[in-house]
Amino acid sequence: MLGAAMTFLFIVAAIIVGLVVFFGMLDAEVMPLSCPACHAGADANIAGVRRPWYVVERSGRVRCRACYARFRESPDGTLAEERDA
Repeated sequence: MLGAAMTFLFIVAAIIVGLVVFFGMLDAEVMPLSCPACHAGADANIAGVRRPWYVVERSGRVRCRACYARFRESPDGTLAEERDA
């Protein structure tokens, strides 16, 4: 009886850990894999930590790390480049 309860708790814990890992991998801001302007992708710093190609700026705008192009999400979900005036 105790073995069945422990097995059940182990399975429930494994499912919870799996869900935490899965939802932790989902990004709240879904962005393309590379910059629409220069096509630079993600890179890694000297410690091997992966960084996305973009930097989130104020009010939901993003800036490319490579070409410094600024983008804003348009109403249809695509990225629209913002040109400097």
